Amino acid sequence: MARSAVRASILTAVLAAGACAGPPSAGRLPARSDGSLSSAATTTSSGAPAGVISPEAVPAAHLTAIPARPASCPQPPAERDDLSPRPTASSWKRISTDEATGSMDDLAAAPDGTLWASSTRQKAAGQGVLEYTDGGLRRWDGTAWTAMPLPSGPDVRVVALAAASKERAWALGIVGRTGHVAAFDGAGWRVEPLSGAAAESIGWGGTAAESIAPGRLWAVNGRVGLLDAGGAWRSYALPSPASAVDGEGGELWAAGGTAALRWEGTGWRQVGVPALGVPAKAQAPRVSLTDVVVLGPREVWVVGGVSWLVPGAYNEENEPLELTRPVALRWDGSSWRCGWGAVGTMLTEAESDGTGGLWALDSTRSRLWHLSDGEWTTESPPVPGGRVPELTALARRPGSAEVYAVGAFAPEGADHPTFAALWRTARR
Repeated sequence: MARSAVRASILTAVLAAGACAGPPSAGRLPARSDGSLSSAATTTSSGAPAGVISPEAVPAAHLTAIPARPASCPQPPAERDDLSPRPTASSWKRISTDEATGSMDDLAAAPDGTLWASSTRQKAAGQGVLEYTDGGLRRWDGTAWTAMPLPSGPDVRVVALAAASKERAWALGIVGRTGHVAAFDGAGWRVEPLSGAAAESIGWGGTAAESIAPGRLWAVNGRVGLLDAGGAWRSYALPSPASAVDGEGGELWAAGGTAALRWEGTGWRQVGVPALGVPAKAQAPRVSLTDVVVLGPREVWVVGGVSWLVPGAYNEENEPLELTRPVALRWDGSSWRCGWGAVGTMLTEAESDGTGGLWALDSTRSRLWHLSDGEWTTESPPVPGGRVPELTALARRPGSAEVYAVGAFAPEGADHPTFAALWRTARR
């Protein structure tokens, strides 16, 4: 389950705003007549005393970086679209909708089909103003959501999730200015602060987490990689910043900013990424590699985009005009192939589709891109009344072609409260 820095940053901001209004009360999610939200009893802390996670700092392996091949990917003319996504009918199905207003923000899927999600609650405060509070964590068993609140005590602002099963999951976030890990062991949550370099990186906005085997977790952020090897915590210094991580078939990669990394068993090796070009005279250009998808040792994709300001141009709010352009990079084991999309958006998160292709969410937060058999298409999950969904996260059930998306939709249009929803691709 790859994770993007863009979404984590948004989530951090939302929960920070909610924290100002005070933490919500723990308890059950509101029941619905269609059974989409469970009325089962909630799970609380197992009562285990909280300690401090002090990861063993593993010395850097000093692995030689692989130079970028090619060294650069110039941006083609605006009228050229390498990806050329074809709009198509939606293959997604909405399988859950909340009765109370709010949204779901992060998502993790386990091999047994269990989903774990974080949520935000909304409340109309009058004059078009909405108040946001942390809605807590929840677990999906295939038919219903059950609230799985963290124990009272540390008010953890969760920014990343990972899951191994119904009985094993991790939630990473911060309390104050210290990174924390909440681990669920089937009986309840154990929330513990990190120490050392991990405390200043893991759990902050931009953190990505991936369950790579039962009881094992990788998390990355900035120049820190954190491994939970069945309770033995280790910290690795990364050769370049990362904010996304993904693994498949023994391959594990991370990406972020302008770099990609590959796990070599003893440490992380930097894999050079071509320098992405920007138009001539562009101001304040910024490259963002937001996610990585591992389909195999010779099939790794890194997605993201480039943004820049247009000199002398302004938008409808009389602010400097910023343009964006998506990019998808494919690693074949020795070099990259660059594909540029049309100006107007960027890719923010991606997941394997389980059949050799991938799904990607773009910055409109309403449209999903699908790569299958070398062809890109786009579609939007259905919502009532033809409204536009606000998608926040993707997750694939490992070992399957089941891909899930969470987010929300506003039945009454923009600037109105939204209702959290869960979508799933058609089973194959």
